[in-house]
Amino acid sequence: MRGAEFDAIRLSNRHGEPSHDHYQWKVVGNPVELDSATRAGEDPFDEHAYGRCPRSHLVGLNLLSEVTVKGETIPESDVTATRQMVGVRRGLLRPRPMLLLSPRAWRAIEKVKLKGLVVEVAHVR
Repeated sequence: MRGAEFDAIRLSNRHGEPSHDHYQWKVVGNPVELDSATRAGEDPFDEHAYGRCPRSHLVGLNLLSEVTVKGETIPESDVTATRQMVGVRRGLLRPRPMLLLSPRAWRAIEKVKLKGLVVEVAHVR
């Protein structure tokens, strides 16, 4: 898959040796820009911009709508992430970008029966 690398996880109980069984999925390449049609916030009536970054790095606490991205920012890859993040900075909690997959990447993931992934459709403008 273009746009993804799989780095070996280093095992803490074996003095940092790389694992031969477990890998970390790492997205590489340019991020995608969210379109203004994507709504995020504390609740559907959130108008006070609590937790949002003025530079639009953090768009809100929760994703409230389907994801819509700007078509001109989509790279030629099967896996990419959004530049803007959703979530909160509090203790161990950190905001996260949204992961975007091409149909080809989704078919590959289904074929190997990768678990722990919840997938929704994203729109392109």
